[in-house]
Amino acid sequence: MIWFNCCKAGGAVGQELFSISVDLAERGCAVIAPRTEISEGFATAFAQDFYRYLGRNASPRKALLAARLESITKRNNPLGIVFTGLGNPM
Repeated sequence: MIWFNCCKAGGAVGQELFSISVDLAERGCAVIAPRTEISEGFATAFAQDFYRYLGRNASPRKALLAARLESITKRNNPLGIVFTGLGNPM
């Protein structure tokens, strides 16, 4: 699994997905990346939430969903929805 915490690594929202993330996913990697600009602070907190859930034996897909929900409920910030999961095993 590859985690990108840099802006638009998952391709820009509203545009066709074409990025290194897509290329890696097409080669069989699981990739998680944001599709728009994000602050470093939010990206760091979101990654910590994701890995905490992953460490509790959640699948990458469930960990991503749980981190998104936590960003909304605990931080009142919906920006977690811009993180996309690509490839397998998502």
